[in-house]
Amino acid sequence: MNIAQSNISNNNIQSNKTIAISNDNALKYLSTIELLRRIVEDEDRLALNYFLSNRKVIQFGKARYSIPKFLQIMRSSNFYPIINTHVHEKHLDEKLDHVYDRTLQKFSILKTNKGFIDGPFCNRQYEVILRKLNEHLNTENVRKQIEIEIKSEAIIKQSIYRHINYSWLEVCRSSNRLYKRYRWELPTGTIELKKPQHIDGRFFNKWLTEHVENPNPEDKSEKYRIQKIIDDWYGSLNEVDASKIDYKLKDSNDPAVEIEKYPENFATMKKTKKTSNIEILRPSIRSIGKHKIFALIKTILENIQYDEL
Repeated sequence: MNIAQSNISNNNIQSNKTIAISNDNALKYLSTIELLRRIVEDEDRLALNYFLSNRKVIQFGKARYSIPKFLQIMRSSNFYPIINTHVHEKHLDEKLDHVYDRTLQKFSILKTNKGFIDGPFCNRQYEVILRKLNEHLNTENVRKQIEIEIKSEAIIKQSIYRHINYSWLEVCRSSNRLYKRYRWELPTGTIELKKPQHIDGRFFNKWLTEHVENPNPEDKSEKYRIQKIIDDWYGSLNEVDASKIDYKLKDSNDPAVEIEKYPENFATMKKTKKTSNIEILRPSIRSIGKHKIFALIKTILENIQYDEL
């Protein structure tokens, strides 16, 4: 390459950098709804990249984050409380990684890349967000830009929450580890339910007997009542409301706090159970009395809790 060609090449590189900087400068002055229109109507990849890299549209605690950064934070907390997982869920880390990858792709890959990568694509998500925002603007007659931005962010956050949940269900279905049909046979009839895939049928039957009071197979609505009890215990398949998730994400409801509380609650439960059934204990233990047994169990469980044994 001669000097003239080298200069031309350097000028082209410099020109491309200038164009990129110029585009970023232009895009940063656009509102969220204007960026969304570029993404949806023009399939503008530069607008999408700028939106994902620079727009902090998710309020989380006291900080604001871009969509990719927010998904990283949610992945680090196992997507709590958007996704309800069971303690016996198998391959959980692998499944949550897939949820992260799939949700990120739903908001970052345009359909114009179809020849290079499989879906899902983000076109549909941003189209729905934009449509909902336009519907709100038409019905509420909003004029102030700050109000439009606030509503834009609220709709985007709800969409992120919804698609995290969808991704979880999709990953579970693809790995065949979700719920399957279960017939609860009772003396007065049969109730059709959905049983968590990872729970043994005999154990589930016993669990139903212990947790469902007065089941009535003759009542057509009974299966919905019982399914709610199952979902509340093992995790629901329904969508989660964004406002409820925001409440759960407050410091007072932090999962780390709940985890820290659990051993204490467990210890109290076990102490109460043992001392309330003192007659089944060995005579030598029974002889020391209920209060001393309670204190003994308390000491043992607390030592286990803090790894002192």
